[in-house]
Amino acid sequence: MKKVFSLMAISLFLWCGLILNVSASSYVNEKGVLIDEEIVNEFKDVMNPDSFKYMDQFIYNTYVFKHTHGFDRTTQIYVNKDLIQNGKIIKSESFVVSEKEYNEKYAIESHNDCSNNNLCWQTSALKVELENSSSSPYLTSTLYVNWLTVPSVKSYDILAFRYSNFNILDAQGLQYVNYDTANPICYVWKDSSINGNAFTKASNGIGIAMGLSPKGNEPYSMQMFIWGTYKKGGSLVATYQHTNSPLTLNEAKNYSFNSAGLGNVINYSSATIANKYSGSPGITYVYK
Repeated sequence: MKKVFSLMAISLFLWCGLILNVSASSYVNEKGVLIDEEIVNEFKDVMNPDSFKYMDQFIYNTYVFKHTHGFDRTTQIYVNKDLIQNGKIIKSESFVVSEKEYNEKYAIESHNDCSNNNLCWQTSALKVELENSSSSPYLTSTLYVNWLTVPSVKSYDILAFRYSNFNILDAQGLQYVNYDTANPICYVWKDSSINGNAFTKASNGIGIAMGLSPKGNEPYSMQMFIWGTYKKGGSLVATYQHTNSPLTLNEAKNYSFNSAGLGNVINYSSATIANKYSGSPGITYVYK
């Protein structure tokens, strides 16, 4: 397909069965996302309504499909294909395809890597990236983890932040994985809210022990975001730690936040537990 349409521009949204219907009462937030007040009101008991003011499109989409469809949705890819000639669009098509069909016919190889991004690191197995958005005094920081292979050990991995001059207002952890390549399903990890049992919280940090779905046979995608107020002169460090040995939730979440810990964030008092984790680096962001 790339050979036929050498000047073809493709944009896509990978949503989990998501069909977006916006009510009459809506607004555009600080990140340019159209927010439906009906969705904000639905989640106000478990989510600070102000969080939606600084939420990116990817995170907001999770609330949309919770609101519209629930969790058990077949993956669909919405493709917009433009044929461009002499700088003008001469033909435009929009259609929906399965993930398999998209990968076989329409996918354009991504050239995004960590070579020019100091808020990112990557191996042959996974990519970890930190994205930050601020509108003083508010800051949203999101840690993205994308596995390029399927991890052999599926136990409790840690996504965590250590920070200074930051007052946290909200946090959430999310996980996506395909259960079945013939009929891919999006999975949102059940214990994702800030008051969930898997969170570890302190005045200088917060983290989540995220249990990898044992049914996943495709690469995993995870993320954790924090939202709060900040003061210039401070900074945060985010890290992802994959466990190489099975362990319990209580073992995984029993840590404090210290620069001497894993990724300069997670400090286990038990060396036995610490040694079960990958020891991956942390990513530092200085508030602007």
